[in-house]
Amino acid sequence: MTHTHTYSFSLVFSLAITLLLLPHRNLQAEADETHSAIGHNTEKSKDVLDSWFIDFETAGLWKVGNSTDLDYVVLPQTVSWRYLPFRNWKFAGGDMIIRNRLSFLAQYFAKGAESYYLGFSGGPTLEWWNEEQNFSLYFYIGGGAGWVDSTDIIGGQGQDFTFNWYMQAGAHFRLTHNLLLTSGLSFQHLSNQGQAERNPGLNSLGPTIGLSLQF
Repeated sequence: MTHTHTYSFSLVFSLAITLLLLPHRNLQAEADETHSAIGHNTEKSKDVLDSWFIDFETAGLWKVGNSTDLDYVVLPQTVSWRYLPFRNWKFAGGDMIIRNRLSFLAQYFAKGAESYYLGFSGGPTLEWWNEEQNFSLYFYIGGGAGWVDSTDIIGGQGQDFTFNWYMQAGAHFRLTHNLLLTSGLSFQHLSNQGQAERNPGLNSLGPTIGLSLQF
């Protein structure tokens, strides 16, 4: 299976699993809503200031920089929990929010010295929501740790236990009262922080897409 087919399958599989978790809606009720308000969802969304979110994301990351001579293609699958906000204020006609985010990572190396990485990360998120709360811009930053199946290949990670650090920016687009589409750009750094003699590290960058459930 080629890398392109692997990534396409990963994306379709992640979105399919997320859609299966959504509550089923009555088709007649959906038709009535569409008839009464075309282009608008009449079921009221919960205020994002009182909400937490579960995010399902998939990404395709390519190596950037010269920390290792090896070429890498990383396909992260991420499930995240965004807590209730702990700080918010009015800004540019909407709401600026700061909340925390905890993520669990399962990453497949389509190209590189290793084949998988399992770990977790956490950190703050900065979100700006418009007044209608059907669109937001976000910026995530944080880090954590995990385990990679390290090898003896020169240029690969020097040990299994590896730290991670990430940045991600993008936007949320509301699809229904409790479902949002997420799209953005993600940067990730993997390193054992000098715990092993060999520590080339890995910097990777690429697009991410996913779905968010609001509770």
